[in-house]
Amino acid sequence: MKRPFFLLILLFVAACTPTPALEPTALPEVVETVTATAVPPTPTASPRPTNTPVPPTSTSTPLPTATPTPEPTATPESVQFQFESISVTIDPAIVTTLYPTLLEGGREIRLLFAEDGYCVVHGCIYFIQTDALPEVLVEMMTAVETAVTNQDSSYEFKTRQTNLVLQTHTQLLTTDSLQGIRAVTFKTQNLPLISNGALTYEFRGLTTDGRYFVQAWVPVSLPFLPDSSNPIQENQPHFAVPLPEITTSREEELYQILGAYNEAVAVFVHEATDGTFAPDLTGIDALIQSITITNE
Repeated sequence: MKRPFFLLILLFVAACTPTPALEPTALPEVVETVTATAVPPTPTASPRPTNTPVPPTSTSTPLPTATPTPEPTATPESVQFQFESISVTIDPAIVTTLYPTLLEGGREIRLLFAEDGYCVVHGCIYFIQTDALPEVLVEMMTAVETAVTNQDSSYEFKTRQTNLVLQTHTQLLTTDSLQGIRAVTFKTQNLPLISNGALTYEFRGLTTDGRYFVQAWVPVSLPFLPDSSNPIQENQPHFAVPLPEITTSREEELYQILGAYNEAVAVFVHEATDGTFAPDLTGIDALIQSITITNE
């Protein structure tokens, strides 16, 4: 291969390397950081997976519902995490502790999975009071409420700033404290190869008291996907679909090559069980379903 063509491919690789996409709101500057306390444990629940086309179509079909098991027995490793009026049962297999941050005078709360981390990159649970929602989140919350009410599997985890390349394992989650929808997504601002680099468990929902709109992001991975979306890397025996050979520098042709790969690998992602993901999607569901809000 001639050097000028190789340089063109390198430039394409730089453009297609996924940058973890920011969610529809730019989270405000931190106003206050507070230390949370840990107390003894509570609930878990076991959902069933749904194989959904990528992305889901406009056909409205019932979503599976994960009903929390009454009075579950918490394992010795789980810890009840308390902050302000929010309580969450955390599992060390998913996250060892949460780092709470107050925003906008307490109207917004982030429970970060990594100290000084970013929600979409490192994981977090984000609460914002419904009377403080910007317009974009009002629209999002309304769409979630409608989808939950109608048990509509066509709900898409789109944002204005990103391209939803893949959505799968879409499922309804409800408890006495909140209701919403979870899915596994792959989003970027371009079209790279589907990989573990931006594969994310997402949740959007509303607390049953109407007080908070809740979002969650948890990075997940699958054993048969590449860790990077770089199209120029060596194929590995564990890859479900061999990486495509890049033989052109023309943008339209490159998009066709990468799109064909994404369609092929998406079949394997859809068929993966909840337990094939790391962390297990069932465990993340239990984390979300353990959220309770107490009256102040």
